Amino acid sequence: NPELDPEELQSYEIAFDYRPSYAVTLNLNTFYYKWKDIIQFVPSPSGAVAENTGEQTGHGVEFEAHWKALRNLELTGNFAWQKSTDENLDSDAGYSPEKQLYLRADWNISDLWTVNVQTNWVMDRNRVEGDPRSDVDNYALVDLTVRRKSLWDHIDVALIVKNVFNEDAREPSPNGSPVPAIPNDLPLAGQAVLGEVRYRF
Repeated sequence: NPELDPEELQSYEIAFDYRPSYAVTLNLNTFYYKWKDIIQFVPSPSGAVAENTGEQTGHGVEFEAHWKALRNLELTGNFAWQKSTDENLDSDAGYSPEKQLYLRADWNISDLWTVNVQTNWVMDRNRVEGDPRSDVDNYALVDLTVRRKSLWDHIDVALIVKNVFNEDAREPSPNGSPVPAIPNDLPLAGQAVLGEVRYRF
């Protein structure tokens, strides 16, 4: 469609940063956005055509905390909540999670060994208006990294496990109108075990 215009996004954000002690950092921010002229495919006699038909608004809040719990242990977490609305349909915009929680621990066991564990929960993803499928399942992905410094001169090695528990995590696919849907959504990668070698000059 040669008549397409660029999409437009206006966003507003207020952020607060509070450090009650050397070991603790707290962050809070709220946001609002308005998204206009969203490019969407609409039916036409010759097939689906891209047009600037969509409009969406959203607002939410994010909270983050960092705590140096011990000399060799740091904990980080953040929680986000958002609500997005399809203004054309006056309904939930779908696809994006309403809630997301992330937790991470970094533990320096010794001068040579470090362990990192992180978990990401994605929750409450609704379908768009008119999509008859049930809501997308929540998922939690856990990643683990064990690192050994100076195994040999200037060489560090690590063992990395992604999606430790082989969670069947999926992201929502389009609703099938006019673009055909992928019935079981878009699968994310399953468990993966990786090795890493770093050489320090």
